[in-house]
Amino acid sequence: MSGFFSDYDACTGQVAVIMIHGNSDTTIPLTGIKPTRDYWIAINSCTKAETPEGADPACVAYADCDPQFPVTFCVHNGGHAWPDFASTAIWEFFKSLLPALPSDKTGHGDVGDLGKGSVSFKIHYPSDFVGTPDKLAVSLYPPGSTLPLSGSPNYILNMDVPLGDYKFGEFAEYNNADINLLGVDYGDYAMAVNIYVAGGNYPIPTSGKDYMGLQNITINSNTIAVETPFELEVLVY
Repeated sequence: MSGFFSDYDACTGQVAVIMIHGNSDTTIPLTGIKPTRDYWIAINSCTKAETPEGADPACVAYADCDPQFPVTFCVHNGGHAWPDFASTAIWEFFKSLLPALPSDKTGHGDVGDLGKGSVSFKIHYPSDFVGTPDKLAVSLYPPGSTLPLSGSPNYILNMDVPLGDYKFGEFAEYNNADINLLGVDYGDYAMAVNIYVAGGNYPIPTSGKDYMGLQNITINSNTIAVETPFELEVLVY
């Protein structure tokens, strides 16, 4: 039952939701479906905190939903296919539902600002920085990632954070920068800050020219504060 939608404004009201998706689905990738999941989490007043009452061990149920409108999300090891547990999980889900009339209202979740978050952090600009910083981007990679990185990030939080005031050899502070967390699960990640140098490629970093800092973080809310400053290195891959 892979599927997604982006025309949220055309939808009215709440429904109980169970979503089942393969982690190796190439028709509709898992990262593409998670924003739709987050829409229902918001619409039904849930939080991203997981509860153990899933319809199947492959499923998680989200906390604090309006009682008539739970949200369950199931991920299976497979592609764009019907997993063995799906029929039983769907039946168990429907058996658990409370009687409810059709709803023409939404819950109290932040539907208008789906995924909106902020991040605060510091960057140490090396004294031997070469070139002129042009753009700053923030993204997420798998936890434990190390430099040099190859491949694209799991999530791009903001591709154009204002650079603000910086001086080579000193620390620059970035407070409450806007980020997009739509579809991002709470948990552990490696957060990357990219400094794009004028004259290079954007948005693909230029090897031997652009800079990156990387460190592990834990996300447990839509407000992220990173205490340890990021140390920049020339990105070589």
